[in-house]
Amino acid sequence: MGGYSPAHSWFPGIAAAPDDVDVSEGIAAAKVGAGMTYTFAAWFAAWGRFLAWRWLSSFTCNALGGQMIKQFLTGVLALLLLLLAGCGSVPVTGRTQLQMVSEQQEIKMGLTSFREILGKEKLSADPVLNERVQRIGKRIAAATGRTDYQWEFKVIDNDKMLNAFCLPGGKVAVYTGLLPVAQDDAGLAAVIAHEVAHAIARHGGERLSQELLVAGLSVATVMATHDSPNRDLYVGLLGAGAAVGLLLPYSRLHESEADRMGMIYMAKAGYDPRAALALWQRMAVAAKGKSRPPEWLSTHPADETRIKEIERWLPEALSHYRPVGQ
Repeated sequence: MGGYSPAHSWFPGIAAAPDDVDVSEGIAAAKVGAGMTYTFAAWFAAWGRFLAWRWLSSFTCNALGGQMIKQFLTGVLALLLLLLAGCGSVPVTGRTQLQMVSEQQEIKMGLTSFREILGKEKLSADPVLNERVQRIGKRIAAATGRTDYQWEFKVIDNDKMLNAFCLPGGKVAVYTGLLPVAQDDAGLAAVIAHEVAHAIARHGGERLSQELLVAGLSVATVMATHDSPNRDLYVGLLGAGAAVGLLLPYSRLHESEADRMGMIYMAKAGYDPRAALALWQRMAVAAKGKSRPPEWLSTHPADETRIKEIERWLPEALSHYRPVGQ
């Protein structure tokens, strides 16, 4: 959600730069056997970022020759044809998104990650707390309409971690360190609904697809510039440009989209969506004084931006709100 703990990604190797303290779709580095394709994509993205830092300080660039441009455009055209076959749309918002991974693959990877995380973390044995998270979670899950998901709700006993996540297929966990910030049931519903929205919107698959796209462009660049002494520079610049111009903006978009969708889901479940606004105001207070990157280099919207967007979407969410019993 706000800024979060180490790996901003559902899947291994697809990690963005760490941000501030978080309640977000990110989870601590979960390692699954996703196959060589995903490792390949992550390696190219990381390589690009490294090369950019290495050569930007001594930038000298010769123009690409006509033959190199022709080879590059051929590679790009092949990628565009692939993209046309890999588009989907997000529920609620209707946004068109890139999806080059099937939902079944995504769910399988999410389940593997979930099992590994639960095997390493200490689960809460508090029956009252577990009942509370399961009760709220089941109401949020019902509001999404995804009855095909095998929903699970777990509480991880870690008071130092302000975090929560929902993996593809409906695998939800809340860290105990988040509960003081959530405060009440409505605040906790805002957290869970936000995380659930990431899974429903398939943000993990979209992020993985974007990484695969960047990897493909990197390959096209390598092929087009294989005889150029500046080949590594071109690939490095592509990696840096992709991070700042594609991956980070979409990461912020995913957060905003999960905020909007989550407010609607919690409202449909009978929780007042105004609690989401109050939650983020508390999160902003908790984050005061902590260093964070400028918004354009961040995986998350700035607190001020986020709160303004939530205020703008609140009337839409309130139109779905029916308190339990009415």
